[in-house]
Amino acid sequence: MSVLRRRLSALLRQLLPLEVGSHDVPPTPRSLAFESLPLSELLVLFNKLGHLPEPGMDITQLTSLAARRSAVFQRCNVEHDFPEVIMTLGFTAQELIPTAHLAAVMNTLQVYDVSPDWVFGFYSKKNIPLFAAACSWEFPQIAFIQLHPWLRKGATLLQFDRTELIAHEIVHIVRGPLNSSRFEELLAYSLSPSRFRRWISPVLQQPNDAALFAVLAMLSVLADLYLTRIPRWLVVLLKLPVAGTAVAAFVRMWRTRSVLNRARDRLLQGGVKPQHALPILFRLTDAEIEAVAAGTLSPAKLGSSCGLRGRMLQAAYLNGLVQ
Repeated sequence: MSVLRRRLSALLRQLLPLEVGSHDVPPTPRSLAFESLPLSELLVLFNKLGHLPEPGMDITQLTSLAARRSAVFQRCNVEHDFPEVIMTLGFTAQELIPTAHLAAVMNTLQVYDVSPDWVFGFYSKKNIPLFAAACSWEFPQIAFIQLHPWLRKGATLLQFDRTELIAHEIVHIVRGPLNSSRFEELLAYSLSPSRFRRWISPVLQQPNDAALFAVLAMLSVLADLYLTRIPRWLVVLLKLPVAGTAVAAFVRMWRTRSVLNRARDRLLQGGVKPQHALPILFRLTDAEIEAVAAGTLSPAKLGSSCGLRGRMLQAAYLNGLVQ
């Protein structure tokens, strides 16, 4: 769902006034504190708060982004004064997700050593995809999550757990600047308390996967309904794409999981502490994870190979590794 939501967000950037200038969001005590920290401490702090830099971003730009995010959170979640993009999308103060619901997921997110307390969201059915319980919205200076309003009343909705869904969408928001989708669903579903969802749900890695499978399944069902009117061989033929798509999706998921596990093993072999392996992978792009798994990018070289994000990894996890 995250990739589809990013595409919609990209389209809306062209249609809505999305920029949040400094005159719109006055500095907060936290954002002012950013300017007083030494660079190494600032990188460690941004790493912990989930402020991952986009490619080519420098520390000044990242500090500005972190300050704006902090200010937007204060403006929206505390003062209920929404930027125009949120008002245009139709969200209201009454739909805000309580801070306690967001804070409840921070322990879950410690698997990836991240505490993005600047993320806010809404309980609303507006614009939420059909059959979805949650989604995320990502814009250049604003990112927030959206949950089905039924989840406000209880911790679960059918098979969906509120804490799990919030953590899942926060993973998408924090990793949004990486523009990498291959491993993202696997990383997000790894936080699920359900073994079934951890192992099966990542099979749908792209937004088109579910739609394609639904169309093929519908053709298969229609073939069964009209079994007496069409040749038997055609019924069998219409079922083959469903089976083939399912098999291909599971093979792809198995390969993706294998690459991620191999990358984790490479990090450990390279001297990374076990508790740091997943947090590092969480902060890498698809290409970087694949390179680590293939052995062409060593853990010791991550700090110098990933721009500002590499310096962040170096400060937080990689000090002491020998190149």
